[in-house]
Formats: sequence, structure tokens, C-alpha cells
Amino acid sequence: MLLTQSLVMNTLGLKLGSWLKIEQMQKTIRDSIDNTPAQNVPTASSETEHKLEDDMNKDVVIEILNSNKACQFLIHGKLAEGTTLKKNERNLICRTICTHFFSSMIMQGISVTVGMKTKLAQCIVEAYDCLKVDEEGKPAEADFFWLHNGRSTGEHTGCIHNWVRNQQPKAPKAIRRKRRAVPDLNDDEVEAFEQLSTCDENEEYDNISHLMSKTFRYRQELRRRKTNPSNLCVDFPHMLWHGNTMINDEFDLMFPDRNSAVGTLSCISSFCMMLDHSYGEIASPSIQALMKITTELTAQGNIRKADPAGLPPLEEFASVFIRWLQPGTDIEYFLENVLGDPPYILCSTMAFAEDKYFVVVLRTAFDCGCDFDVAFDLLYKSYKVFNFEVPGKAKKVMDFFDLVYGIYACSRLNHVNKLFDKIKLAMKK
Repeated sequence: MLLTQSLVMNTLGLKLGSWLKIEQMQKTIRDSIDNTPAQNVPTASSETEHKLEDDMNKDVVIEILNSNKACQFLIHGKLAEGTTLKKNERNLICRTICTHFFSSMIMQGISVTVGMKTKLAQCIVEAYDCLKVDEEGKPAEADFFWLHNGRSTGEHTGCIHNWVRNQQPKAPKAIRRKRRAVPDLNDDEVEAFEQLSTCDENEEYDNISHLMSKTFRYRQELRRRKTNPSNLCVDFPHMLWHGNTMINDEFDLMFPDRNSAVGTLSCISSFCMMLDHSYGEIASPSIQALMKITTELTAQGNIRKADPAGLPPLEEFASVFIRWLQPGTDIEYFLENVLGDPPYILCSTMAFAEDKYFVVVLRTAFDCGCDFDVAFDLLYKSYKVFNFEVPGKAKKVMDFFDLVYGIYACSRLNHVNKLFDKIKLAMKK
């Protein structure tokens, strides 16, 4: 929610549910009196969509390229020889074919559907075998279009999708689609918001959980629009009040269909010991395993630079995930001085011993006992639930655990996929 909305709500004493109800009423009024072209964006009918897809085939693709002068050197060169194309050459083919099929649609404000993109990508690789992707886990047409990049949700990839996305801003302003600020809410959802706003930290968890489930769709829309964690918690402080249980439940709502064949850090930590690099000074085997994974993916080796602020090299290396107490500090010191954005695990003793672990999220500490596996599980889920941006030093590792948790089938990074396959193979032996 925008800061200006927060100020208005605080000034007028409005609750979130009331604010959303007002927004919906305003939207209904605007829609009823505004008959500009922007409110009536044309869409491809089912009949038109099927006709266009029927017109797409490999012969038409070949004909389009043959009639284009800029593509002649490819037609009589690499495409004829079956040689791998460079990225700019592949983009030339994509640009030429997409212009033929989609340019006029975009200028009319008609949506280019996923079905159209998929069919065209398949026709292109059917016309020229050398354009196919020969990689396990990827469809042959992945370079041209790949639904959600092989994941259950998220951005599509491929040069056809990129071309369409880049062309859409060129359409006349009056017919461009307008994105909704928030999803349309039904009366039950608005009522659930009202009830949530009256609940305090002592409310029974079952009641909170029920109301959070009813308002889940709204939170997902906020996450999709990259709402920052602090603003997310302004509307839903309940995620901080009920800690481990609430975060686990919200994570399950976000990823209901994930493949849990591998599981968590605890499932793979023993198999990570086969990796190179030694972290014998760290007492916890699970932290050793996490450091081995980090080193394997970032290729930093065991020699690391010291932190300018004074942390020893290994502590600095591990600090993106876990921190230990420093001389003269305690847990309260960390909560007051280290925000927890992004979140981190805090061990209640000096490096590199084992003791109680806390996951710190926005200056709130969640007690995970003396089990690092439990703490890392909560840390990973906190990144997803609170919509934190992953730091650069942790991105490859979090990408790897997306596979471990079964959220995605494969990564965009080959070396992440290779490490995951290596661990899976070791688990089967």
C-alpha cells in the first residue's frame, strides 16, 4: 500500500477493509461514466485466436524468411548448413516472423496470447532443426518461448515473449491495457479484512489463520507487484505476530503444488559433504553443508577477503545467511542495530559454535531452538512470504533451494542444475 494511502487512513481512522471498499466503489463509478477507448480494449476472440494459430506452420515460417532480404545470408548460410546461430541472428529471425504475425495486433491493442507465442515458437524450430534447444528439462522451442521459464509461475522467457513485451509500449496510448492497482475483492474478502484489523496478538491462531486464508489473494497481488516487506507487514502484522507457524502456513498457500521429492536442507546436508572445500572450524554439519553449497555455486573458494567492518573472512562469507554474536553484544543489540531486511539467522553464541538459533525478520526474532535446519527452513520461507529481495551473494544458493523445495523444475543457471542433479544422484545411491 502506498504511503499516501497510509496517511489518509491514519488521518481518517479508516481500517484496511473500509479503504478497499471505498476504492472498489470509486472504481465502479469511474467504469460507469468513463467510456473512453482505454476502458474498451479489444481482445482476440477465441475464433480469431484459433484462426491465427491455424495459419502458423513451418511452411509459412520458411516463406516469411525467404521473402525477407535481411535474412538471406542466414537462409543460404547457417540455416541451410544446420549451424548454431548467434543470439543476434536468432533475434533477427524472431523479429522478422513476429512482425508478420503480431505487429498489427499490438497496434490495435489486441493481446498476443500464450497459445499464439507457443505455437509460433514450435513452428520456428520445426522449420529449422538447428534452432532447437537440446538440453534436458527444456522444451525444444525454449529459446523462442518458454512458459514461466519452466516454473509454475513467473515471467515467461524467450525472444518471442521479449519482442512482444518491447512492442506493446509502441501501441497508441488510448488502447493500451491498464493494470489494476489491486484485485477486485468480493464482500467476504472485504469483511475478512475488517475482522483482521480488529485482531490483536492474543487472538486465537485458528481464527487468524482462517482470515489470512480468505485474504491470501490480495497479498499475492501485493507480492506480484513487488510490494516491499515493511509495507506488507503494515497491512498484515499477523505474519510477524505468529512467527514460525504463520510463515509455514503462508508458504504452503503460496506453493500448494510443489514437488517435495527432495525436501529441505536437512535432507541433503549429509550428501553435501562430498563437495570440495573444508569448513572444519564450524561446529554445525548443516552450516558446513550450506557453506559448501555456497562455495560450489559462487566459485569463491576457501580464501576470502576480510570485511572492512572488521568481521573475520569466514564470518563475513557466512553472514549473508548466519551471524554469530560478537564480543560485547547480545541478541537485543542485533535486533536494535541490524534491521533484518534481508532476514538472517542469528546464533546466540560466538563463532563458530552451536547454540540457539533465531531467524531475524524486520527486527523480530523467531526462536528456532538449537536446530539449524529448522532455522534455515524458516529463513528460506521468510524470503518468499515477506517478499524480500535476495542479496546478490545469496541468489544462486536460493535458486538452488528453489529446486530442493520443489518450487521450480529447473533453474535458469546451468551450474545450479548440475549441482542439484549431482546431489539427487548421490541420494539415490
